[in-house]
Amino acid sequence: MEPHFFQLLDRIRYQAALSALARDGKNLALISQVQALSEHYKEALLERLQLDVPGLEVKTFFPADPDGIVQSFNQVVGQMPVAQALDPKSVELGLKLWVVHDASALPAHELRLLLQLLEKFPGSQVRTLLVYGGVSALPDRLEDFDKSLVRWIVERPSLDQIKEALAQEQDPERMADLRALIQRMAPGGKIGRAHV
Repeated sequence: MEPHFFQLLDRIRYQAALSALARDGKNLALISQVQALSEHYKEALLERLQLDVPGLEVKTFFPADPDGIVQSFNQVVGQMPVAQALDPKSVELGLKLWVVHDASALPAHELRLLLQLLEKFPGSQVRTLLVYGGVSALPDRLEDFDKSLVRWIVERPSLDQIKEALAQEQDPERMADLRALIQRMAPGGKIGRAHV
């Protein structure tokens, strides 16, 4: 099911994010001050990628175990010939998507190490989706990865944009989902000008 979009720009960025992860060999940082929006689009991306990419392996990581990410990567690369791991055109392995929840809680040096490994060994077919909820920007020094890390910053919708999304939705099931999303976006479950 296609996600709910409050802005045309987010629809465009959603398509760009899918392409970056599935076809362009890039990683994605999904960033929003609104936790519910980062979760909404993360789930939508995962659902769509699992439909579009046969054999996609999804693995989840949490900040409590940052060493687990590097160890997992070493295991993947350790099972491959070096030439294959270094070859960006290598498709011997299926695509693997590593989802890092609450990425802002990981130390910046851990994220930098992960992104450096992914850049150096593109043949591993590992891509990462870094989920940043409740923040407005990436940590310092991750801008060095402009070539391999796509940023999608999801802005908080205005009250008018929320009203327009509600007015345009005709499907009862999607309307219920949209209302639930709006409730999750609003602190205390109240929707009003001060909360959107």
